[in-house]
Amino acid sequence: MMNFFKNIQVKKGFSLIETIVYIAIFSAFIGALVTFALNINTSRLKTQTMLEVKGQGADLMRILTNSVKNATAINYPGTGLSSGTLSVDMSDTLVNPTIFSGSGEAIYITEGANSAIALTNNKVKVTDLSFTNVSKINTPGVIQIRFTISNTALQTLPEQQYSINFYGTASLR
Repeated sequence: MMNFFKNIQVKKGFSLIETIVYIAIFSAFIGALVTFALNINTSRLKTQTMLEVKGQGADLMRILTNSVKNATAINYPGTGLSSGTLSVDMSDTLVNPTIFSGSGEAIYITEGANSAIALTNNKVKVTDLSFTNVSKINTPGVIQIRFTISNTALQTLPEQQYSINFYGTASLR
């Protein structure tokens, strides 16, 4: 019986087929890992783009509506008219008139004799800016505000293409 066990050879290492199977399994795992990492990066980029555009749009709308609410009078546009520029009088004479206007891809505020200041940064562009005076006779002034905001990235990737329309209405207090 002892002689029988001596003739059995114990093979050490892997056969060629086993090695190929292990390499295939490892390659599939690495491929799945790379795909997962790319999907995470794509989602991150899209989320950053959306947050930037929505955040700047919401901030801009808040500034515009608060300025109208705190104004004492609407200078321009006249009742029933629309314009890309809004001029209001404020209770503080140092900032009279306060003017909001679109120039290029940004919205600017000019308070009194001060220089214009951009309300948006260079990561977004604002288009289709419109202020409509929808005031009725013997009522406080009411302004409808509308604009489209999108990112200014090179937009070569679909996840960098994002645009949203903002609509709002504000009335004098």
